[in-house]
Amino acid sequence: MPVLPIRHDSWTTRVAVACALLVTAAAPALAGKVTGELELSAPAGKPPLRGKAYLDRIENPYKAPRDVDPFPYMIVVLEGDAAKMPEPPPQEAWDLVGDRFDRPLIAVVPGSEVLIRNKGRGTPTLMIDGHADLLPHSPLNPRGERGFKAGAAGTLYELRDEDTPHITGGVVVVATPYHAIAMASAKDARKGSFSLSDVPDGTWTLRIWYRTGWLDGVEQTVEVKGSKTTSVSTIKIPAGLPTAASK
Repeated sequence: MPVLPIRHDSWTTRVAVACALLVTAAAPALAGKVTGELELSAPAGKPPLRGKAYLDRIENPYKAPRDVDPFPYMIVVLEGDAAKMPEPPPQEAWDLVGDRFDRPLIAVVPGSEVLIRNKGRGTPTLMIDGHADLLPHSPLNPRGERGFKAGAAGTLYELRDEDTPHITGGVVVVATPYHAIAMASAKDARKGSFSLSDVPDGTWTLRIWYRTGWLDGVEQTVEVKGSKTTSVSTIKIPAGLPTAASK
C-alpha cells in the first residue's frame, strides 16, 4: 500500500499560522505611565492693612482659617502629535452630590457627551454661562440625568445653579485624551501629585489647566519610551497661580 506524502500546508499548520497572526494583530502598542509631583510656592504672607477701623485686626482665637485647596482645580494635560482621539468620543459622567459637583473641574475631548447625574435630593436648574441652549431651562429632579455635547478644544463650560449661586462647576475641552486631575497630598497641603496611564511612545508637552486657563511657567517636555513609568521632576507652581487665556 503506497504511503501518502505529508503536506506542510496541512490544516493544523494553517490554523497555527492564523492564530499567530491574530495574536500579533491584537497586541497593543507599547504605552507607558507618566507620574509627577506638584509644589505650590510659599505663601506671600498677609496682605498689608489698607486702613484701620475701630478695632485692630486679630487672628481667629479658635481656629486658623483654612486655605482653599487648588489641586482639584488643576488638570495635568499631555499634548503631542502621538495623541489618538477615541472613536467614538466617550461619555463622561459628572455627579451632582448635594450642593456640589463631585469634581469641581473636569476635562473631556471634543465631541464627548457630558452626562450630569443628580445624586442629591435637590432640584437645581443648571445653566451654562454663554451657552444657554445646551441645557434645558428646567429643574433637574433627583436621580435625573441631563447632558450636552462638548465642542472644540479650548472651550470652557462654566455651570451654575440659577437659584443657588455656590453650586458651580467647570468643563474644559482639551485636544488629547491624556489628562488627569491633580491630587493633594495628605501630609502637606502645599504638595500634590498626578498620574497618567496608557501614554504612547513619543515626545509630549506637559501643561496644567487651572480653573479658567493654562498656568504660566509650568510647561515641560516629557519623553515616553515603551511601557516604562516616566517620572517628571517636581513642578513648581508659581505664586498667585497666574493663568493665560485658553488657546
